[in-house]
Amino acid sequence: MSKGYDTKEIKVVPLTGRGKNPFVVKWSVIYVSTAVLVTICVLLLNFMFVLYPKKVESYNLATSIDTSELLYRLSQVKAQATPELRIYSESSKLALANLSDFHRENVRLRKDNNLSEPVLSPADVTDPNLRLENASFRNPADIANELSAQTSKMMDSQKGLWYELPRLSQDSENIAWVKAHTPSRYPVADGENREISSGYGWRIHPIYRVARMHDGIDFHGPSGEELYAVADGTVTKAGWFGGYGLMVIIQHRKQPKIETRYGHIIRKGLRVEVGDEIKRGDLIGLMGSTGVSTGTHVHFEVRINGKTTDPKDYVLEHWSCGGFPEPAPGEEKDE
Repeated sequence: MSKGYDTKEIKVVPLTGRGKNPFVVKWSVIYVSTAVLVTICVLLLNFMFVLYPKKVESYNLATSIDTSELLYRLSQVKAQATPELRIYSESSKLALANLSDFHRENVRLRKDNNLSEPVLSPADVTDPNLRLENASFRNPADIANELSAQTSKMMDSQKGLWYELPRLSQDSENIAWVKAHTPSRYPVADGENREISSGYGWRIHPIYRVARMHDGIDFHGPSGEELYAVADGTVTKAGWFGGYGLMVIIQHRKQPKIETRYGHIIRKGLRVEVGDEIKRGDLIGLMGSTGVSTGTHVHFEVRINGKTTDPKDYVLEHWSCGGFPEPAPGEEKDE
């Protein structure tokens, strides 16, 4: 083999073997072959002394670990998850069916009320490629927290209401009692429409012809007309009472002391006795002209703590406390 130092190739001349011609090898081929050979040797050495020992170590470690317990637990989890997945699947189908029913009802109600159709349908909700440009949804966790807070607040309110119920019930009974024991009607059935023949206040007495205070109001009517209690109470007077003639006094309340008086009842026309418990609308007597009277009428008074007040103004102020109860069909008031 000879080399020309001024050339880029090597001329190889075989020393043995007759008849063999010399051949030329370029230096570039030698360099490339040497580089490839070196690379192969490096990769081989790296595999033998680095990669292979690590693979062997990993394999030995994997084979040395007992995975039976892990496999057992995985089988338990799978066995537990399988029926739950089946339940979730059935629940999802049921929820989708209910959603479809709600959607149909929603469409019907909107159509009946001339409203636009809903933006989303059940098919849209179950579409994995749903785009929600026209709908906004809050974080389910926030909604759950809000619902939990509202539930706690409602339970607290319910607990407070439970403690308040006895007091509220008592207050309701008290209000009903006060309304029932407050004069709110006239002693004649059509008193709100009947003309008051003599009002409350100063006047010239029709018999004595002097100025006197008229402590009540008068309603004229036919002799024997029925007179009714204007509120619940207790009869404290039922008999003759000076110029009032035959009179009934009913005490309705003690604090303040409220009583009503019904004068000039016809003889033998009393329908109550002292101590009787009276309800609004009960018959107490018949209209007459006993005592100091110029004609058949009823003299009606309302007194608060012993002082007279205009019955017309008082009754109108408490008109909402109730009227006379209507008798049942075919039933007449007892006399």
